[in-house]
Amino acid sequence: MNASQPLPSSWRRSRGPSHVLRLAALGALLSAALPASAWAQAAPAAAATIASEPATVAAPGLTPGMAKPAGSAPHRFTGYRPFYESLGGNLFAGDGTALAQACTDTPRRCLWVNAMSVAVRRFEATGWIAPGELEMDPPKGTPGIGFDGTSLSIGERRWRLGQGTDLAAGSAVTPAAATQGKADAQPRGIAAVDPENLAQVTVWRRAGWACVELHFNTSGRGGRYPQVLVAQGARLYALPRLFSACAAVRDAQGQRFSYPANMYLGTGGEAEPSGLQVDYLLSDGKTREARYTLRYPQPENVFVFEVVPGAAAGRGGQAGR
Repeated sequence: MNASQPLPSSWRRSRGPSHVLRLAALGALLSAALPASAWAQAAPAAAATIASEPATVAAPGLTPGMAKPAGSAPHRFTGYRPFYESLGGNLFAGDGTALAQACTDTPRRCLWVNAMSVAVRRFEATGWIAPGELEMDPPKGTPGIGFDGTSLSIGERRWRLGQGTDLAAGSAVTPAAATQGKADAQPRGIAAVDPENLAQVTVWRRAGWACVELHFNTSGRGGRYPQVLVAQGARLYALPRLFSACAAVRDAQGQRFSYPANMYLGTGGEAEPSGLQVDYLLSDGKTREARYTLRYPQPENVFVFEVVPGAAAGRGGQAGR
């Protein structure tokens, strides 16, 4: 921080550790996944990749990228981000910009920002408590970014969640933990979020676009339901939450985008699904661009999966409802 810059008199830095999203380490990936004869038929490159997979699974969307599946051999992924990246056409690549949480003492107000100056402008308050790594000003050439649970601001532009479109609301493949709605329901505004319920907020930007990925303080299966907000020009959208990620958003013709609406397969439900149906829909929330079927070799571990060869549908058509 530049020592010459004036600071709010009551701004205190928090020395405690920053919030991070953790998932418990999961068991070995390769035990009894497929018969040995099936692996023997796999392409050498794919077999080499599978053999090098780590024995633990990181949070969804945070694992390294992997190549596209080779031929018809089943290809195993250890997270959804590398799967989404393997499809190509991703609008938001890389790691994005991580925000930090700053709060006031009284009255209690919290924001996720990339610089303390953004918080000071948003709330004229003293008694700010901010993480130790949060500088007063954004990095040079970077606009101030703030998320207060009801709106997103990037530089001079601001999007209000209540005026956005919840694409999960009218989807027939909406997961139970996301916003519910009938297949013919009209899209509705995006529900507000309590900033203190968030463990991690990351923002991606490109010309005319922005994406915000929100991970919540949760346990158990709650980590499967991050919130993803996509800003396109003046419009703001919320995506269906099951295994959502900014890495999943893909470019589409006509200045549009496509996104995954995911649904569990099998009779085991959320506890032990046999797989996942991934329907890629256009931003109109209705037109299906592609369908992929994922299989869970270990139904209790939904972060290790294989793409079923030949199960992807082509572009066009209406989503199954």
